[in-house]
This record gives sequence, structure tokens and C-alpha cells, in this order.
Amino acid sequence: MNYWAKLKAGLATKSPVLNRREKIYSVLMAGFFVFLFLLFFQPFGVNNYNTQETITLEFFLAILLMWVLISLLLAINEFFIFPMLIKQPTRGKMLGWIIWSMVWLSSGVFLFYNFLGGWHDFQLSSYFEFLANIAALSLFPLGGLFLYLKIRELHKALETDHPYTYRAGEDEFLLVFTAENQKDHFTLPLKLLLFIESDDNYVSIHHLQDDRVIKTLFRKSLKSIQEEALHPALLRCHRSYLINLAHLQQIHGNRNKLTIFLNHVKAPIPVSRQYMDSVFALVSQPSQIA
Repeated sequence: MNYWAKLKAGLATKSPVLNRREKIYSVLMAGFFVFLFLLFFQPFGVNNYNTQETITLEFFLAILLMWVLISLLLAINEFFIFPMLIKQPTRGKMLGWIIWSMVWLSSGVFLFYNFLGGWHDFQLSSYFEFLANIAALSLFPLGGLFLYLKIRELHKALETDHPYTYRAGEDEFLLVFTAENQKDHFTLPLKLLLFIESDDNYVSIHHLQDDRVIKTLFRKSLKSIQEEALHPALLRCHRSYLINLAHLQQIHGNRNKLTIFLNHVKAPIPVSRQYMDSVFALVSQPSQIA
């Protein structure tokens, strides 16, 4: 696939969007950001380096009205214009929407600014300056918005059920555990195993029996079980835990704290940093599971 084909495919990919509550927050926060930016940077010499300039009540009220105006313009844009123009959001459409939003916002601010100033700067060249300034100023809230959407999508993927689908003939696959002395053996159908927990020189094999969860103590290290690679459904997620993906229900959290929930098991199973990449791979490449 060439560069342009990849670009076209990427722009056609479905894009995440904000829900109604998130849109309300984003509208208010974007207006608040502009309010703070204009209030604290404009008076203190951004344009003329006059450090003696102070914030007057008139200036404060004008900037406060600017917050109200920007919030109103963004609200109209998001709640009325967006639903009419974009039915199925894609990355390409959202890119066009961002450009339109900057033009819409710049036009409103330009007219309001000239209204307050008696139309003293109502010129086409000034309008284009407003477009450039609003676009530059929008980079900050847009960056925060994109970061929020990325984190939200990751959380959504982590909290989605991730069933492991058996391949043909694997439903009755038998796991055979051999003790350190090479004499004792423990055989268990894969579908009944939930997880294995390290317990000093032993492991606790948690499995189903007559629809009940029981624990079988077996003399073997968790590391040796992992190295034997008895089946692809067995995944090491912690120095003390090895889980059966066949019973994987949910992955919850982030890189600061990640936990796994299994069917039939009430307590969450922790994921250590050493094994986080292999667990995150289940989210980014679900085909490895299903």
C-alpha cells in the first residue's frame, strides 16, 4: 500500500467523538482557557512589553464577555451545526471540522472585537490575523482534547470483555503438570483452569470442579510452568500469577495500576510492569485472543 492509499485509509477511519456531557465541559473549559490567556498575558506586555500595564475593571469585563461569547459560539457549533453536517464521524471529517471550527470561532471573535471597539479594525487583513491567532491559541485546548480522547479510548479498550476463543479440538485440551521430582503429575482440562499462583516452593492451581472454584497445591515453580509453554492461552501477568486467557473477562486500569478480572474469580489479579506490554498487546491486537 503506497503513502496516499495509507493516508486515505487513515482519514476514512472512524473517529471518536465527545458525548453531550463531555462537550459541555470542553466548551466551558475552552472559553475559560482563552479568558485566562487574554487576561494574564495581554495586560503584561505580550505586544508592547509594557510591564506597568494593569488590569482595569473595563478590560476584565470585556474579557469576561469574551469567555461567554466563545462558549456560546462553541456550544452552537457543537450542539447544532455538528449534528447537521457530520452523521458518521471519520478522521478526515473531524479534520475538516476542526478547520471549520477555527473559522467559525475567529469570525465571531473578530466581529465582537470590532463591535466593542467601534469597528476600528474591520479590515480583511485584520480578519486573517484573527484566523492565525485563533488557530495558534487553539493548539493548546486541541492538544488537551486529543490527549483526553486517546486516554478515554484506551480505558474503553481495557474495560472491554476479551474472550479467548478455543480453536477446533482444544475444548478438551489437557494440561499436564509435572512436579519437580518428575514423579508426581496433575492433569487438568484447559477449560477448567482459572489461574496459577506462586506459593513459596509450590504453586496453587485455581480451577473449577463441579462449578466450584477450588485450589490444588502442587510442588512446582511458576517460572518452570511458564517456560514449558503448555498452551498459548496461559499468560504470565505477574511474578506470582499466570492466568488462563480462556477465562479473561476484563482488563482495567493503566500503566500506573493494571488489574485483570477472570470469570468465577471475585478478586482482581494484579499486572506487574514487567508483563504490562504483553497484556496491552491483548488490547491493541485483539486478534491474538479471539
